[in-house]
Amino acid sequence: MLQAMLAREDLVDILVKCITELSVSNKGLVAVAKTRRRSMAEQLAELVPFLADPKAEVRILALQHLSGCCSDPTSLQVLRRTDIVPLLVRLIGDVHSIARHSLSCLINLSEDKIMLQAMLAREDLVDILVKCITELSVSNKGFALMYSMLLANLTRDERGARKLLQVGTPIQGLNLLKLTRVFSKDARDQMEAGPGGGSDQSLAWLATVLMNVAQLAEGRTIVMDRNRRMLPDLIQFTSHHNVIIRRGILGMVRNCCFASLEHSYLFSPEVDIVFHTLQALRGSDALSVEDKDGLPAALHETEGHSRETDRQCRKLHLEILVLLTASRQSRETLRRLKVYPILREFDKALKAEQASAHPAGDPEEDDINDLILKVVEVLINDEAEEDATKTEDTGPKIEEIEEI
Repeated sequence: MLQAMLAREDLVDILVKCITELSVSNKGLVAVAKTRRRSMAEQLAELVPFLADPKAEVRILALQHLSGCCSDPTSLQVLRRTDIVPLLVRLIGDVHSIARHSLSCLINLSEDKIMLQAMLAREDLVDILVKCITELSVSNKGFALMYSMLLANLTRDERGARKLLQVGTPIQGLNLLKLTRVFSKDARDQMEAGPGGGSDQSLAWLATVLMNVAQLAEGRTIVMDRNRRMLPDLIQFTSHHNVIIRRGILGMVRNCCFASLEHSYLFSPEVDIVFHTLQALRGSDALSVEDKDGLPAALHETEGHSRETDRQCRKLHLEILVLLTASRQSRETLRRLKVYPILREFDKALKAEQASAHPAGDPEEDDINDLILKVVEVLINDEAEEDATKTEDTGPKIEEIEEI
């Protein structure tokens, strides 16, 4: 609002003239002119109560003015001292234009730690969003993307993730199961439609929600519950054309790898995490007969394979492999499945790619190279020799990779 006033070239001149040419009629305006800058913050705060006005046109006007301030640091200092959060939450179920503006404000405000805590202090917000997402109708289907974005921001905080998981209640995990069902259907519909053919109002950000809750032991337990079969249903989306979905599901799987006692489930045919990871790293490189011996049959041919291009997804795939080397049994499985030849060829292609794009070197790619080296060193290590001098497990410690 202040910037809008300052954009008027005549405002300051008008105030100066009023002050220097005082008359009986304008003498009372001196205090207003002198305190104009201080009152800008007060005026912003005064807009907030209008969000509860019974007239829809008043609510929408207040929202339109506030929506441009929700990501401004100076304005945030003022808004933190108001009741804007509960008023915005109440408007989620309002008429279309009002609901859209209120969701936009909440998404922007949730980027601020203090405002995020104010949202999480409300017992009903997470449940409201779950209900909105799982009961999408014709009237609110256009808000699917915004609902899932806000829920993703809320679950970045452990408090929000626990609320979603309903930890400690008789129905623990029910909300997550509901969200997973609608997410899976939406993601499959997108895959069938292909890139550019799906709806832009998708629930892609629910993949980030799944990644967030899998940071907690309770979340991992639910995701890897064999009876619920959530992981076998979700693992296919590690190759989804939507990069938000790929990153979220890979992040979820990566967090599940911290449950080292469940690695056998990740290796099982139901999940087959190694196949999905190797598929993302496999290129059109020719492999020898020896290299193919043990490699999943679908990866034998040189045609029909394209490597993952997103840097963050590549890193997540490699971190999954690092975490899977935590036990000797897992390392033997990785050797048997011929992970090394795929990594060897991926490393060659990556170096050629880096040399072409960054002849002087790219420090940002060092972590990718380090992860490849870490897995390769473990896989080519002769554990039989080490047994003679070392009794401890030789795999990298799980703590070396920080949970996200």
